[in-house]
Amino acid sequence: MKKNILDFIDSGRENGLLLVDPNTGSGKTFWSCQAIHDYARNPNNKKKIFFTTTLLKNLPEDELKKAYNNEVLYKKEVLVIKSNVDFVKENITRVKVPEEFQGDEYQSLYHLVEACTEPNYGKTPGIYREEMDKRLSEAEVVFRKYLRKIITTQMKGSEQEKKDNIRHNSKYRWIGEIYPTVFTDDFKIYLLSISKFLRRNDTLVKPSYPFISADVLKNSIVFIDEFDASKDTIQEFIIEKAVESQNDYLDMVKELHGRMRDYRPASSFYGSYEKYVENKPYLRTLKTLQKEVEGLYEKYALYFNYKTNDGFDRSRSFLFFDGAFRSYLSNNNHYIRCVKDGDNQQVKIYYENKDVYEKNRDLDNDINIYSLLRDVTHFLNEFARFIANWAERYAVAENIKRKKQNAVLESYTVEDAVDTICDAYFRSKHLNNIFHDLITSSSIRNIREEETVIDDFSFFNRGFKFFEFVDGDKHNEETKINFIQIDETPEKILLFLAKNTKVIGLSATGRINSVLSNYSQKYLRNELKDSLLMLTEDTYESLKKSQEEKWSPYQDGSIKVNIESVDRGEENKSIQERLKQITQNKDLERNFSRMLENLDIQQSNKEYYQKRYCNIFAVLKNFIDNENVESLLCLNMALPKRNLATFDLGVFERFVEQYCKVYGKSSPKIKVLKSGSDFEDEKDSLLKELANGEKIFVFSAYKTIGAGQNLQYKIPQRDIDSESIVQIGRKQDVKDFDAIYLGDVTNVVTNINDVKKIRMKELLEFLFEIKYLYENNEISPRDLNQLVQAGFKAYTNKNDYNAPMEVVRHSTSVRRKITRDVIQAVGRLCRTNNKKKDIFIYTNNALLATLDVASVRVDLMNPELKKLFEIAANFAQSLPEEKSLVENEANRKSESANSYIQGMLRHDWTLKSMRLWTELRECTLRHPTAPSNLAEKDHILGDYYIQNFENRSNYYYAQKGDFSGIIVNLFKDRSDFEKGLDEEYARNIGHVSEKSARLQQFFLYSGMKKHFEKMHYATEFGKDDLILSPVLFNNIYKGALGEIAGRFILEQELNLTLKEIEDPANFEFFDFMLIDGVYVDFKHWKRTVAKSTERFHSEIEKKLNTIGAKKAYVINIIKEGESVISSDKDGKIIEIPWLIDEKGMPNESAIKMLIEEVHNGK
Repeated sequence: MKKNILDFIDSGRENGLLLVDPNTGSGKTFWSCQAIHDYARNPNNKKKIFFTTTLLKNLPEDELKKAYNNEVLYKKEVLVIKSNVDFVKENITRVKVPEEFQGDEYQSLYHLVEACTEPNYGKTPGIYREEMDKRLSEAEVVFRKYLRKIITTQMKGSEQEKKDNIRHNSKYRWIGEIYPTVFTDDFKIYLLSISKFLRRNDTLVKPSYPFISADVLKNSIVFIDEFDASKDTIQEFIIEKAVESQNDYLDMVKELHGRMRDYRPASSFYGSYEKYVENKPYLRTLKTLQKEVEGLYEKYALYFNYKTNDGFDRSRSFLFFDGAFRSYLSNNNHYIRCVKDGDNQQVKIYYENKDVYEKNRDLDNDINIYSLLRDVTHFLNEFARFIANWAERYAVAENIKRKKQNAVLESYTVEDAVDTICDAYFRSKHLNNIFHDLITSSSIRNIREEETVIDDFSFFNRGFKFFEFVDGDKHNEETKINFIQIDETPEKILLFLAKNTKVIGLSATGRINSVLSNYSQKYLRNELKDSLLMLTEDTYESLKKSQEEKWSPYQDGSIKVNIESVDRGEENKSIQERLKQITQNKDLERNFSRMLENLDIQQSNKEYYQKRYCNIFAVLKNFIDNENVESLLCLNMALPKRNLATFDLGVFERFVEQYCKVYGKSSPKIKVLKSGSDFEDEKDSLLKELANGEKIFVFSAYKTIGAGQNLQYKIPQRDIDSESIVQIGRKQDVKDFDAIYLGDVTNVVTNINDVKKIRMKELLEFLFEIKYLYENNEISPRDLNQLVQAGFKAYTNKNDYNAPMEVVRHSTSVRRKITRDVIQAVGRLCRTNNKKKDIFIYTNNALLATLDVASVRVDLMNPELKKLFEIAANFAQSLPEEKSLVENEANRKSESANSYIQGMLRHDWTLKSMRLWTELRECTLRHPTAPSNLAEKDHILGDYYIQNFENRSNYYYAQKGDFSGIIVNLFKDRSDFEKGLDEEYARNIGHVSEKSARLQQFFLYSGMKKHFEKMHYATEFGKDDLILSPVLFNNIYKGALGEIAGRFILEQELNLTLKEIEDPANFEFFDFMLIDGVYVDFKHWKRTVAKSTERFHSEIEKKLNTIGAKKAYVINIIKEGESVISSDKDGKIIEIPWLIDEKGMPNESAIKMLIEEVHNGK
């Protein structure tokens, strides 16, 4: 294992991700520390090393110290980075601070630390601790500012000279003793939590900086312990930032509009940036941004308040955006209109159903709310980037000025510059914070390396956002439009790390393929390709061989693993019959039967909770009866509480008391180990009691004792005396629990049924989970819409939703997350080398049936887990059908393709977007179908093509609203497909096929097929693995076919070359220029265009006027029915209904007209 890690570190590759996933107890952390030490000892190795984990207490300080075996050298090279508050709590009371520095800042902080670290602090009321912790955090910030002032005013010279002063001058040495991070750059190895890794590091002698930035990470190595669990920590950080940054973005734009109009920055303030952007037209300036905000202000009537027209309805509405807008409006409406009401000086917002919306809409005058929200968020993001660029130039200029004037001031930071600029434009600290987040989020960018490749528009890279429409008495005349933006995901951050450094992920469950408990392996592999590595098979075989010897006592019978499902064979028995079986006593049976029947539980759920009580009674009975089992860990999703009917701790205590009384047994203790601020103290107390020989039944939750929790305790003297312990490895003085109960794993995703507990944090967690399942093809677009709506309803305290929660519960990722949780739970029995001769694992049938045995390598498991999974294999339930996953993927990719295309069409064209558009069209022409291996190198094929089921090269689909909704059917014939569709979809069924594209009809024109062959365009739909998604087929491929064929025909018949449109300002208005001022636009319609609507004419006329053109020929390629050439009344728009007939012969009338046009133009 160590060799694999060192080989990865020493390899020629600059970056990448290595997953190290052997079983618990195999020495992942030990060998990692050995590898870190060996690498650091080589003087030629200069890379910095970060070792991160989810819990600060799990940092491998002891293992690394043993690897060093040199305390002095260890302290010189290894820095444990804690939070600034933790450093202060640990150090300030023990460090001697000279009296001259013991001012108010010091005294206030010192006394707060004393209060927050006194022995009984953990027993004080939670609300008191919360207030004290807040005061301590604020005092620490004030104290750090005071230290910066000392360093700035009393120390001269460079950063290094200041550090030397702090290190060697007794007057200042205390600063480094309180905050060792002063010397961060001097260390080789850093141990820190994931949470700290995501935040800024303050060295006091230079500007604070985030660890996650390309400059800091360059040429470094990052170890992530409990790799898969780190995803949750990162997600919590992202959600925390999003909740803090929510705001009404219309108010922000209005405030910016007024400030930019009224305020002119001093030339000393803005001049450095103004000079920098000269001859850089791609960078925004105050002038261009002011023009943009003026345009927004006028276009969307932001001088008026926006107000819903729903009277006194206070229900909230939402627009969710994940590449496409999804509306969740009051009264179950799905359409939204905004109308400028000049008489009332208001913009009225209407929520409507489809029929009312289509009756009332006025496309020429209504304000498009979707365009408004897109444009506003785009502008604010661009303004944030502008501030970031301006701040960099301003900070440079300010430091040059300070240096010239020999000012006794610390160096001016970019962060200070951002504050200064934000303060000039926003008076609100909240808005300052929002822009800080916008600016920092733009620094984490993952650029695909290939030059000619589309950007990553996936959820993993782009996140999601939503807008909340809120009415209230405090803003009765205005509807607030709050904005929540998730622009980062754990995958995006991990990918950023893996593209800028070498990452080693350590976890026994690191390869379980569940997007709910692990990073998306599919996404990482797609983006990292051969930079995502695993341990070699030789390493796994070596590990197995070494562990076989260690585990030989399991094979020879010295250690026995006992697996028991406590309800096996009991499934059909009544509660009374189960209690009879468990207690073997009529009085006990009667007492507890009555007790369970009288519980105040909703009747629909009563049987489930009664069975759960019985399962745990059975485990308690076995625990009491077995004198050799002294510790049992009972795990469920929930924790028992007194007087909680569904899980009453008092009921279990009464069972123990009465059972022991009847059978003359000593009563074991029952403890509840719960997460929270007191967890560590309670855990330490529990482990001490166990070490003293107490017999204890411990309730806890899967989440509480999950990744990284160590529950081993010192071997009791009784076990030593009775020789009941079998040692299976190097000598240790601690042991694991003797037994475990694996209860049901429920509510794997956020429980939205309990609407009272759904706040913004829980809503965002739920939306993350649903988007993960959608991106992994485990739910359909229709499921996604219903689940997002359910989340929003739960957030607004409504539960009148009809969401497909069963689809979620039975999804593969949910099953595998449960599997992961069980593996981590049983891992608590596998931490030490000391084992009882009999190990007991209790569980129930439902859990065994849920485990996905196929998702793990049983051959690499500890004996306890291996035995459990061997039994679980007999209960295994099948996973969702592969067909549903394939169609879900097809639907998702179709939506993604539509979002990508519409996104390009919405924005002004640039040379880059023109190039990408051309590449998209070229790809479809060359590959209407494609082998899957090409998708590994071509992101268009990988992101927007779908599986070609059984290589049929044709399928049906249905769509509505110009592909705003898509349903792909890969398996049914048309009639069966149509039966399952609602009316709107059934009216719009399409067919993707060579025949539908009429490809062979084009080749009836002389020379066309040879032209396609020369251009390397496909002349048939091959029988390949992938095929065009519906949007690519209909909106790109067919249009490109018409364009290529039409150009070839006209150039042949007219003996001229059509001119490409290369000016971004005119791109995609028309296909080609025939002569100056005259354009042609080719169509590949399966219907005549002679009866064009007035709106179609209006759109063409707008295009002509926009680019100053004289005339446009709209030319359909293939004849279908009888029709004639027509034009509008001004003769500016000429429609040619066909260019070639059914036999491939050209339309002589059309050709003659075009020849005359060319001749007259000359």
